[in-house]
Amino acid sequence: MTNFKKTLCITLLFPSLLSAHGEQAIVYAGIIGIAFILVFISIIFTNWKIKGKFLLFAIYILSFILTGLCLDQLPFNQNMELIILLSVFIPITTITIFYFSFKNRFEKNK
Repeated sequence: MTNFKKTLCITLLFPSLLSAHGEQAIVYAGIIGIAFILVFISIIFTNWKIKGKFLLFAIYILSFILTGLCLDQLPFNQNMELIILLSVFIPITTITIFYFSFKNRFEKNK
């Protein structure tokens, strides 16, 4: 993978990190990483078919990227708490709504 592709992947996944420096970037990435791991583990242990689990994960990633793109225009230093809170809260809320809306459709038969 070329350096341009690596930079593009990082930019798409963490757009707000581009304006963060030092400890701020580590804290932001740590909180996002913990939220990602918790969501991933939660998705694995749902009683859904593989297709539904994949959709939950894809919706989480898509909502995270879109939230990051929307919040990228805010100055990170003045809005650090808001950016971190919304970067975690909006994607989790999105997949929670999707989970309860489509629970019967993707649930495995018992």
